[in-house]
Amino acid sequence: LLAEVSHMITISKKFRGLMLRKNSTDNKGYLFLGSSVIHTFFMLFSIDVVYLKRINSFEARVVKIVRSLRPWRVSGALGADGLIEFKSPASVLDKIDINDVLQFE
Repeated sequence: LLAEVSHMITISKKFRGLMLRKNSTDNKGYLFLGSSVIHTFFMLFSIDVVYLKRINSFEARVVKIVRSLRPWRVSGALGADGLIEFKSPASVLDKIDINDVLQFE
């Protein structure tokens, strides 16, 4: 589904994500494991967010999808333990639904 998903592991990468970026590829996602809340402070554009519940090291179930989260907002999902953020509108979200299982390679 995705051309590229960058795993945000370090604190600096988690802090940065899409923040202060002027543009990003439509289907490039940023994966944040261990996160169930995200903010869009200092964002220059809206983002789409897919909240995940990990099944194992390679799979996660979609528990919530937020489209067009505008700058200066906060969003979260109870029960999520990860998320992927995309620049909005992300065409990949047309192929993802709640309860879908995503596989990571």
